[in-house]
Amino acid sequence: MLFANSAEEDIRAKKLHADSGLLESLNQHVIKVIEATDLPHFHFSEKEQVGNSFGKRFVNAIQAIFDKGYLNVIAIGNDSPHLGKHHIQEASRLLLQKKVVLGPSLDGGFYLLGITREHFDANGLESLSWQTSNLYRDTLAYFDSVACQLATLETLSDVDSIIDIKHLSNFAKTLSKNWLSLFSKMLKTKHRFISTIEISPEILSRQNPFNKGSPVRFTQLY
Repeated sequence: MLFANSAEEDIRAKKLHADSGLLESLNQHVIKVIEATDLPHFHFSEKEQVGNSFGKRFVNAIQAIFDKGYLNVIAIGNDSPHLGKHHIQEASRLLLQKKVVLGPSLDGGFYLLGITREHFDANGLESLSWQTSNLYRDTLAYFDSVACQLATLETLSDVDSIIDIKHLSNFAKTLSKNWLSLFSKMLKTKHRFISTIEISPEILSRQNPFNKGSPVRFTQLY
């Protein structure tokens, strides 16, 4: 399940004040990553999502996939330029060991959630602190409270605001020229420029009302 809004809807929700080129590129990037895994997938855009809150829409999408008969679901965000097929493949491997898998993002959310049918509880997931910088921490605490064995992937950056794009400039050496060009254009439209390519050792957690919780937007199943 690719749980991802259209580029136009993300522009509106995240208030990036730019054309849809960057977010459309992010969507295409994650689709290519998904297809490279050769795993089945579904797409839930704003047209398919059902619910009056982010948590409700996310949980309903996962439930819809389990209702199709799948035993495992991997949900990933479309806004992490560093996301690769190896992240999905590792999550798939860990799910076979009956573990819940989380891929944390730098803003305190997560870009990937892998969950089995037996560990899925709609009410419990819906009650998490979606769209806050406490999401990853609270999700860890929740699964620990219900005695689930957890596995975590590496931490990645995501793109929810101009601040996030500027932060990604610290990782310029690991981004493709295509990404750098797109990010640079967006920053210039806001009169901001990339000034460094040194990798920052700091990981900053912050509240961001436009962060979609960062799993969301792709779910692989099998």
